[in-house]
Amino acid sequence: MDINQDYVYIGETFSYEHRTDVAPNRAEFVLHNHNNLHEIIFFIRGNAEFKAEGSIYSLGKHDIVIAHCDEMHRMCHIPPMELYERVVIHIKRGFFAQNGCERFLDFFTKRPLGVNNLIPAELVKKENIPGLIQDFDRHIGSDKNIPDIVATSKLIEILYRLNRITVRKEEQHSEEEKLKNVIAYINENIASELSLDQIAEHVFVSKYHLCHTFKKYSGLTINQYINHKRILLVRTLVARGWTLLDAATEAGFGNYSNFYKTYVKITGHSPRQDMK
Repeated sequence: MDINQDYVYIGETFSYEHRTDVAPNRAEFVLHNHNNLHEIIFFIRGNAEFKAEGSIYSLGKHDIVIAHCDEMHRMCHIPPMELYERVVIHIKRGFFAQNGCERFLDFFTKRPLGVNNLIPAELVKKENIPGLIQDFDRHIGSDKNIPDIVATSKLIEILYRLNRITVRKEEQHSEEEKLKNVIAYINENIASELSLDQIAEHVFVSKYHLCHTFKKYSGLTINQYINHKRILLVRTLVARGWTLLDAATEAGFGNYSNFYKTYVKITGHSPRQDMK
């Protein structure tokens, strides 16, 4: 698929972007999550890896990677001055209920964080997803004001095909397996007091080895990861109607002052600015 122009559709409940960068901005490839958006990346051209919650996936043409809205992830190892082409689809949580296709959420939600993020090209091609992507591009290219109902129907077909794919389980290196145990333990105990000693004891490794391995595979220190996840929990609780003070305490920050300092340090904004 050699397409020389960008195709962009921005709807109320999802967005579709087909972009090619000659010199990707590396500042964009930081570890992040999307608060209310599930993500699908259809990889077309370049040299890249995708990291999600400690798992690392090398990408080839027509591979697809997915990320749940709560999943910490990033694209990495994209060389400067090398073409980077991809389709990125962001889908709001409410899209599935609004369009009567809740079961198509399964491949986002029915797996542990950081597991089976990759859908390999051979399975993608069997479901003719590259052809569906080309069809989406053609409609955007011929009609910049493509009706929402048309765009939505095309996305639903892509989701339907993705959910038909049975993703084979990949063999994991022992270090990655340990890291998954660490991440699972942190996520299960995110609202409790967590220490390096406690986590290292849980996975039967030294604190030095734990910190080195975690940073190597995730791109964050353990404390940075914990703080990111706690902030995500605060946002979730506030969206449910909790006060910032109660949410910060429940998420394990101990007090509002500690939460405020951490939030500003990570995001550069005050929490009240982001959570109006």
